[in-house]
Amino acid sequence: MTNRRRAILTAVSLTIGFLLSILLFYFKKGDLNQQSWFFLGTVLGYSILIVVGIGWYLQKRSNRND
Repeated sequence: MTNRRRAILTAVSLTIGFLLSILLFYFKKGDLNQQSWFFLGTVLGYSILIVVGIGWYLQKRSNRND
């Protein structure tokens, strides 16, 4: 799998997950206030850090084994 395709799949999956989180929050609370948006943004930020970190580690490990 090429790096471009991997990045596109990662971006699509993070976007879909974030949109589902917004829908769950909206259906649970009825209205999204500033605190809800801050929480959702924090979760998105940590998700991006985790996914990018794991991808970077696996890419580095794969290059070392080749």
